[in-house]
Amino acid sequence: MNKIRVIEQSVGCQSFGAWSLVPVIGVGFAIAAMRRYWRVRAEVGDGWNPARPQLIRGAILAWTGVIVTLATITFVALLIGLTP
Repeated sequence: MNKIRVIEQSVGCQSFGAWSLVPVIGVGFAIAAMRRYWRVRAEVGDGWNPARPQLIRGAILAWTGVIVTLATITFVALLIGLTP
């Protein structure tokens, strides 16, 4: 386990998670954040990760970004369907 790489991947997960909040375009960033999340979890397991808060925050932001994108698409679809 390379601690520096684990920290970099955890902080990167948070960065990608933040970018995933951009509707539609952010889906790619959400996927990247979740891939980093699972990669770090597989490498560290239940071991010590000094950047664990950033890792968890990145995963939460990624899921929030997916929800924001789905809500935006739904809103636009409803808006288009309601206009005559």
